[in-house]
Amino acid sequence: VALRELALRKTAEEVDEDLTEFIEDHDVDKTWGAQERVLVAITARPMGAKLIRRGYQLARRMNGRFWAVFVRAPGLSLSARGEAALQELFLLALDLGGEVVELSGADPAAELVTFAKANQVTFMVMGQSARSRLDEVVRGSIVNRIMRETRNIDIVVVSDAERSVRTDEPAGDV
Repeated sequence: VALRELALRKTAEEVDEDLTEFIEDHDVDKTWGAQERVLVAITARPMGAKLIRRGYQLARRMNGRFWAVFVRAPGLSLSARGEAALQELFLLALDLGGEVVELSGADPAAELVTFAKANQVTFMVMGQSARSRLDEVVRGSIVNRIMRETRNIDIVVVSDAERSVRTDEPAGDV
């Protein structure tokens, strides 16, 4: 059984490599991976560890790979506590076998979509928005925008139990 599992994994890796080469050679813009690929969008919020664990579980169940992706706005500097929290999340992702990517851009949704398309992502794990309902109406929902701009990517929005309790607090970005 173990030998068969290894042979299947090796075959899937080879097929995925051949498929990636074909996609690049023929300029295909669809998600078409033989291996599941999970992108976990994180911020320095406390919920990041929950998101990383959920992405890891998805990738592990499907023998796929996962990335923990943080988008830093140009000129944004987190507090010392925020940077420490972000580094802890990066270490958690690495400990679970994931890859860590830090992107830079003023538009987090666009950066995540670009990364997802370039890496043939099949699942995207995101947290429930920290924005207030009014802020989502004014500035738009990042989750909804990503859903509109991607095809063939399943979006998993993980609920924030604490968010449902906090209704009067000002919110930050996703």
